[in-house]
Amino acid sequence: MKMPAPYWTMTYSASRRAHHHRCGSCNRIVQDGEPVLMARLVSRKTRCLHEACADRPSFGGYTERQYLEAHGMAYLAACGWKEAVHFMATAPICKPGDMVAASN
Repeated sequence: MKMPAPYWTMTYSASRRAHHHRCGSCNRIVQDGEPVLMARLVSRKTRCLHEACADRPSFGGYTERQYLEAHGMAYLAACGWKEAVHFMATAPICKPGDMVAASN
């Protein structure tokens, strides 16, 4: 069986939700019809980013899209996907080190 993607792109629709998400980067409320990236988190919640905000630089020299991918991979690793466990063990974004220390 193939591992699902750590995040997905979609056109946002809140028709089946009791609330709207907020963008994890700009903190604006995401409106229906906006293109977004979404990922499932380990806490079983979903995180949402506007596509335009996804490539903004964040702390540590990484983009919001890279952090969203890491959150999605953490969820998949918690579900037991071997590829995601390997990503979490080897990806520089998942390890504290010089990049994190330099951003503080």
